[in-house]
Amino acid sequence: MIFELLKHTINTILIKKRENIANDSDLLQIQKRGLFHKDIPSMKMVKEKTGERFYKLQEIFNQFDPIQGQSIKKQPDKYEFITQTVIYRLPSKTTKVEIGKLLEFEFSLWFRHAYHKFDKKDDLIDNVYRFKRHYLMENPF
Repeated sequence: MIFELLKHTINTILIKKRENIANDSDLLQIQKRGLFHKDIPSMKMVKEKTGERFYKLQEIFNQFDPIQGQSIKKQPDKYEFITQTVIYRLPSKTTKVEIGKLLEFEFSLWFRHAYHKFDKKDDLIDNVYRFKRHYLMENPF
C-alpha cells in the first residue's frame, strides 16, 4: 500500500516535470523562431507584395504536405506561416542547394524535426526552385 502510494506520487512528479520541460521547449522554439524571423514583414505586407505568387508557393507546400499530421483538408492554412518566411527569403537564393538549405532551416523552425522524415525533399526543392525561377526572379520586397 505504501509502496503503491509512493510509486503513484513519484509518477505524478515525473509527469509534471515532463510537461514543464515540454512547455519550456515549446517556448524556447517560439523565441528562437522570433529571433530568426524578426526581419520578416507582416503576413499582410508579404501577401500584398507577392499577390498570387504567395498562394502558388503555399499550394506547392500543400501538394507535398511534408509534415504529416493533420490533413490539409482539415487545416488548409497549415503552411501559411512558412510560406510567408520562405517567399520573403527565396529571391536571394540562386541554386537548388541554397533553396534546399532554406527549406530545411525553415521547416525545422516551424515544425522541429518532422521535416527530416519527409522522403520527397528533392522533388519539393525542384518545385520550389522552378517556382522561384518563374515567379521570383526579381525581389518584390
